[in-house]
Amino acid sequence: MAQNRDEDLATRLHDWAINEMHYHSQGRHVNTKLPTSEDFKQICRGQAVDILKWIITNVHSAQTVKKVKGNLALKGERIQPSYKVKYGQEEKYNKEKSELLENRSELSQEVNYVLRDISHLDNDMARLQKDIAETEHEYQEQRSRIRDIQRKSALIETHSLKCRETIQEYEEYAKRINAKVEAITSCVKKGSEAETFYSRKKSAEDGSDGITSALESACGKNVRECCEAVGSFLNQVLQGSFGGNKAEMSQAKNLLWSQVELTSREFSPQQIVLALTSNTQEASFVLREKTSRIDIRADAQKLRFKYEKSGELHDLSSSPSVVQSVHELLSEREAAHFYRFIETEKFNNEAWKQEQKIQDVSGQIDKLLKKKFTQKAADLKLARAMLDTEADLAGKRTILHYLTEEGDRLRELMAKNAHEQEILYTKYQRIQDFKDLADKKQDLIRVLVKQNTNAQSRLDTQKQEIVSYIDRCLSSHHSQTHRLTTGLKGRVSTEIEMFASLNLPYLMFSSVDSSLKNAVIDLSINHTRAPTVRPVFKKVLQCLNFPEFQAAEQLLPWILRTRSDNDIILYRLDLEKSAVQRFHPSDKEKDIASTIAELCEVVTEQDKKQMSELLPVLQRKINKTGKALTDCIKVKDDVLAWWEQPAQSCAPWVTVDGHTLQHWIDKWTVLVTKLRQMLVK
Repeated sequence: MAQNRDEDLATRLHDWAINEMHYHSQGRHVNTKLPTSEDFKQICRGQAVDILKWIITNVHSAQTVKKVKGNLALKGERIQPSYKVKYGQEEKYNKEKSELLENRSELSQEVNYVLRDISHLDNDMARLQKDIAETEHEYQEQRSRIRDIQRKSALIETHSLKCRETIQEYEEYAKRINAKVEAITSCVKKGSEAETFYSRKKSAEDGSDGITSALESACGKNVRECCEAVGSFLNQVLQGSFGGNKAEMSQAKNLLWSQVELTSREFSPQQIVLALTSNTQEASFVLREKTSRIDIRADAQKLRFKYEKSGELHDLSSSPSVVQSVHELLSEREAAHFYRFIETEKFNNEAWKQEQKIQDVSGQIDKLLKKKFTQKAADLKLARAMLDTEADLAGKRTILHYLTEEGDRLRELMAKNAHEQEILYTKYQRIQDFKDLADKKQDLIRVLVKQNTNAQSRLDTQKQEIVSYIDRCLSSHHSQTHRLTTGLKGRVSTEIEMFASLNLPYLMFSSVDSSLKNAVIDLSINHTRAPTVRPVFKKVLQCLNFPEFQAAEQLLPWILRTRSDNDIILYRLDLEKSAVQRFHPSDKEKDIASTIAELCEVVTEQDKKQMSELLPVLQRKINKTGKALTDCIKVKDDVLAWWEQPAQSCAPWVTVDGHTLQHWIDKWTVLVTKLRQMLVK
């Protein structure tokens, strides 16, 4: 009997799992067979029998619950009606009353379960809301902290970069100051020591003496090199060597100024003036020597020209003989023809050798074809024709290639000869035009000869004028120079001390979030932590009663709040003053009724203004509230419809309207969060 009960329970459990709960294999057991009734017998033993019976009787799937509305109908379909009979007074109980009592007890029990579940759900929702609020608060705090750290790190990085740049600038300043101090010290020492001289080798202008040596001072050497550099630069500018390249010109000019500044820094003004004077004298001597060696008559005779008293030049050179030129050209062409004939014969021999090789190869190919096509005369004929055609085609292609190369070479030769002919014609034209050019230069030659005749006297006069000008300038500015020198004594050390006492934040700049330079002292770093740097700023903060522990970013809101408070105080004072003036006993002439009427008009206008401003806002809020209430009612209906179905959490894999229980819980959480945010707004 017990065995039959176990088999019946196993069969019912198997039917409940397959047909009612729609059990199927999932995961890694998807390909395994479904359990049978024999498999369910293993769990239908002992104390689990009562539990399984209760599950089979009371637990149903969501699809079954959808078909049956309400717990009463479900129980009516699952449980057969029972009849209870009381045998005490030989009277039967009313069937309807007994069913109602049973339904009442079941409904009260279900109501208790539902109330308990609702309380659990309310507790879970409250806990979730609290966790969400705490999490959001922590998230906002962490986000603000991260932003603050990022901003501070960016400011510190910019500040450190600017500090490194400032350190490099200070090192460069120190290096320059040390160089200037060393230069001034060396210049002072050189004034007391013996002057340094250098040996200079210069080539004699006439070719007989060769190279001569001379001595010059260090100042003269540097001044001469500077003058040569200036002359070279001016010559390049006049000749247009720089063209339109302003960068190259400015670079050359900067190098030139650096050389001049270095020379003026190393030597005193007296030494530089003496060096300039000696350099000018030497240049005048060289120019005089060059002009003295100019002999236009001898140069014209060397060029086979005749110089007449009228100042004109006539060509006396004889042109080469035409017969001699023709003989030379014929001999050159004859030699070229002979060499070309030798090369032609050489190439002919090579061509004959290649033809012999081709014939040998053709014979070998013919033998191979005869051996291969012994009994196929037609195929042999076609193969020979094809080979002859291919050989002829290869030969024609080779000939075409060489002819193309030769044509290109001849075209290049023609172009080259045409270019040479054009050059020769240009030279011939220049030779023919030389006479006209010489005639045009006669006036210039006469002027040069006339100027060079009295160059020595003019140079002496200019030298005397320059010397007198220098003496006059030095004598007139002697007292001023002495006074300026006295005033500049100790000026370098004074400026160095002033520069050392300068506060560094005034020299630091930053370009944060803009292309313009901003002073670091104007940023939020160390605004209130360095009162010695900006005492005026500290005094202003004290007058504003600004707390020292707050950051400098709070200064502007603090000032705005202070200004707003001051405006409110002034407004109240004006109101009190107007009230005192309005209701003062001495002011009896003003009518109180008119004052009240004016006040009523002002109040009416203010009321209209407030209504015009607040009504649209209130209407928008009402619309939002109505929409929110509609969503809440919809959510409430969904929750009620959901909780009308029993056993909703016993089958988590079953979907309702395409969503599982977890999906509905997530949707509920999202809707509650949105409702909370709308209430907060």
